[in-house]
Amino acid sequence: MSALPIEPGEERIDVVDTGDEPAMSEEEWAQLLEEHDALAPKTPLERERLEARAAKATARELAQIPVQRFLSLRAKDRALFEDAVAHWSKLIGMAKRAETKRVWRGGKRESAKDGRRFKSVPVEPVRITALKPSHPAYKSGLTIYDSTVKSPWDSDRLLVDGKENAKLGGRIEKGPWAGRPLYHLTLEERATCPRSCQMWASCYGNAMHLARRHEAGHPDFLDFLRAELFVLARAHKETGFVVRLHTLGDFYSVEYVKFWAEMLGRLPMLSAYGYTHNHPDAEDERERAIGQAIALATETAEDWSRFAIRFSSWPKPQGAIVVKTREDAKTGDGGEAILCPAQREPGEEGATDSCATCGLCWAPAAKEKTIAFLLHGKKARTAKASATEAP
Repeated sequence: MSALPIEPGEERIDVVDTGDEPAMSEEEWAQLLEEHDALAPKTPLERERLEARAAKATARELAQIPVQRFLSLRAKDRALFEDAVAHWSKLIGMAKRAETKRVWRGGKRESAKDGRRFKSVPVEPVRITALKPSHPAYKSGLTIYDSTVKSPWDSDRLLVDGKENAKLGGRIEKGPWAGRPLYHLTLEERATCPRSCQMWASCYGNAMHLARRHEAGHPDFLDFLRAELFVLARAHKETGFVVRLHTLGDFYSVEYVKFWAEMLGRLPMLSAYGYTHNHPDAEDERERAIGQAIALATETAEDWSRFAIRFSSWPKPQGAIVVKTREDAKTGDGGEAILCPAQREPGEEGATDSCATCGLCWAPAAKEKTIAFLLHGKKARTAKASATEAP
């Protein structure tokens, strides 16, 4: 990955060396895992306490264990950090990642090839409604479901299995990432998004009242996220794994882009894909800086093979656009954008079920293409009642 400078602050956990450090080789990763195991608890009393806690641990308790340790290790060395990650991984394995029960309103369970638990809802662009400019969430730049925004301390996990999302799928079936499990990260829409986003009013998050949004501004957010990435890397060291950025929300700072560059450089089994409304040529200085950092991090074919981020509302190469009809799927030069295969009619050429069975957005040959998505989001009861999209 193109190197981005990392400048850790005093309050950050110094997990890795900074600078242009290459990704670890398989031999180096194996050695690191051996070091983890060597640092496991050795006294019978310590082992007994860990096992007793794991036997009755809840998902929330498991989520708290690493950060409780990390916050006490800031002034110490990396070996202790790795030891904490190893302990957490062991606890999760023993407790089988106990999850709190969820209540799903609507959505039908199904057994799909890609592991999805629920069927997708038909896309009906003509019925999509948008927030009015006078709406509090529109003006303040927040979600309309404020009770769903959780701190990392109050969330079972940040990276959720893709099978819980009807549009994603649990395991990738096609392309260079085939066979890898898929996870996704959800932030708060509008709160982490640029004001210039064309979907500010009609964001599909308006229809996701059950989604758990994670508080990116929490001081421990990146600590939790880093810990989960290390644990998933350990669990999927043979196959690798993929993270969808972001089901809701966006890259909210240059430092956050650097965080992902750091993780991709450190964890060779990690790949990620997603979309951003931060453009490299944006008028706003902050948006432009974030967009340029993403452009740098996805510059080469090697970068794209692990970090495939498209620019939304960008009818150009490496872009994605939202359209109301198939006829609107045009690129900036008048060419045809590629309609998302998962939004095509059943039986139509190239139609597929989900991201996991598609792979188009991160395919190397498609980087220079524009992907078109039909407008989707909160629906009005009738097409006539649909609001006009805000500028």
